[in-house]
Amino acid sequence: YREYKEKGLTASQHVDNILAENRGETIHQWLLDPFMGRQTVHSGGEVQRTVLQVWRDSGLPRLRLAEIDYDFCLQESREFIKAAFDATDPHPGLEVFDHLEKFRAEIEKYTIDSYTMGVNKGVAKERPRKGNDDLLNCFQYAAGSRLRARGNGSYEMAAAATRSAFN
Repeated sequence: YREYKEKGLTASQHVDNILAENRGETIHQWLLDPFMGRQTVHSGGEVQRTVLQVWRDSGLPRLRLAEIDYDFCLQESREFIKAAFDATDPHPGLEVFDHLEKFRAEIEKYTIDSYTMGVNKGVAKERPRKGNDDLLNCFQYAAGSRLRARGNGSYEMAAAATRSAFN
């Protein structure tokens, strides 16, 4: 697994970086946040296009919107995180590889507010606080997609020293 998060670049620069980072490996599924992918952009006399169209035209033709309910994705990601702390949980637990530094930073600062007043004081709100959570959103959509490994079975597991359960 690899992470990619950069800012201040054009779509084609992002695509070049993503493809270089991918090192030519086949990607079976590319997902884009549905909210972001539906936003329209235009420059100069260009016809308005969605962000999804811009990214596809820049070199990621198989990119598609994650057409999954966000609340379902959020719940499924919580199941992965919960199972990481409970060895008896039948759900697979989340493992975060040590080299995913930006993702680790996001998930370690992830905040779910609670009510501070009224009858619900102290009860956690259903939705997390938004902000600096792009990679975490990618994980949530992947969890909601219930992605599974594909291929010929030649995947190698990373050495235990290079991975850890989220903690």
